Amino acid sequence: MAILAVPQFLVFDWGNETAIFAVFILMRVAISSIYGPAATMLAQMFPPTARYTSVSLSYQTAGAIFGGLSPLVSAMLLQATGSIWPVILLLLAMCALNFICVAVAPQRNDAEDLAREVEPAHQ
Repeated sequence: MAILAVPQFLVFDWGNETAIFAVFILMRVAISSIYGPAATMLAQMFPPTARYTSVSLSYQTAGAIFGGLSPLVSAMLLQATGSIWPVILLLLAMCALNFICVAVAPQRNDAEDLAREVEPAHQ
């Protein structure tokens, strides 16, 4: 997404409808390609006993905050500056934040979690 951030917004100035269509198809493919890995990563962040609620709560909260406020903030940046560059920088900043969060996210091992749960019962 970070690679396509600049072309996605600047393509409108090119006046080429095919280029606009192509860049937006590429961006849609990039966005869609994260759903599988994101689901796996989110599932591995939480223990099995709290996984369903934890994944749902974190995913929906992030969607509401970032997905809900991004268009509003982008429109405000565009209106305040008259330039698309602050909007592009916002998208790049969100990509950087995502990269950092993925890098530091805890990854659990279900076998170890289940062994810890079963172990006290045998003692």
